[in-house]
Amino acid sequence: MKDHKLDLIIVENNKDHFKIWDDYFSKKFKIKVFNRLENCLQDKNIFNNDTIFIIQTTQQKSHFHKNIQNNIIYLIDHNLSITNVKSDKNFYLKKPVSLVKIEEIIDEFK
Repeated sequence: MKDHKLDLIIVENNKDHFKIWDDYFSKKFKIKVFNRLENCLQDKNIFNNDTIFIIQTTQQKSHFHKNIQNNIIYLIDHNLSITNVKSDKNFYLKKPVSLVKIEEIIDEFK
């Protein structure tokens, strides 16, 4: 029987980082990388209730919460005040953050 891989949707606006996300997470998770949050929210068939989102851009947060209730890891710029705080289904991390740390949080969500 084939193991089920958890879905990760990563919102990353730096195309140079797409391969880094893929290289690190693709063996353990099914990942989809988008450059804008709106691009993945347009098609609700690409994620389910178990999908975990990793979001680089926090300006879209309020729009995002109105649409889905998934676990979300926000990667926050160093100059913003919300950092390293877990809240309900959300986790806020100050950048830069290691991929290992992100993976630990994903494991907590599972």
